[in-house]
Parts: sequence; C-alpha cells; structure tokens
Amino acid sequence: MCQAAHLFALVCGLHSLFERAPDTVNLMAISDQLEGLGRIEIDDCDGVAKKIAKLRHNYLRTDRPNYWGPGIFKLAQITPNEMDWLAARAATVSRLFPNAWDCQSSTTPRGGGSSKH
Repeated sequence: MCQAAHLFALVCGLHSLFERAPDTVNLMAISDQLEGLGRIEIDDCDGVAKKIAKLRHNYLRTDRPNYWGPGIFKLAQITPNEMDWLAARAATVSRLFPNAWDCQSSTTPRGGGSSKH
C-alpha cells in the first residue's frame, strides 16, 4: 500500500508541474513569466505529460475509487521509464529558473517590470 501511495504522489506531482490550466502555478506559467525560458523543453514533454494526466484521472475516477493496479498503466499507455524521463525533464527545466528570477523581488523576473515592495 505504501508503494502505491508514493507512486500516486509522484503522478500527482508530475501532473501539477505540467498541467496547462491557466489558473494554476505550473512550469508553463513560470516559463511565461520568464519570457519563455524553458518553453522548448516543456513543450517536448507534452506527450508524456498527457499520459500522466490520463493516469491521474483514471486513478481518481469515481466509478472505480482508489484503483491502482497494473492495468492502470496500460490504460494510460505509459511506462515507468517515461515517468522517470518526465521527472528528469521537470528537474532540468526547474534548474533554469532561479538564475533568471530577480531575487530582490519575489514578483518580477530579471530585467522586467517594477518591484512591488
């Protein structure tokens, strides 16, 4: 049971990073704030990110609550290697952001806009 919980946490975390809803904080939203930094890498992840979304949504289906068996991966057509690849890509993209963000202001990317202090 514990392994399933850790795996589900990974799936939810990856989903939140690549979700494209406009009202969420995700890699795409941060990239947009930083004038597209990392956008190519994020777009490259789109296919596997969609599989992660499908995996998460299949797990949360109300007609089959808390189903987390081997068949769920087949439904989403995703492999553990793809999940590992997506996690590594997310880490790579995330490492691009700190140097581009102005540490003096928590709201302004470097070189753009005014500080809200």
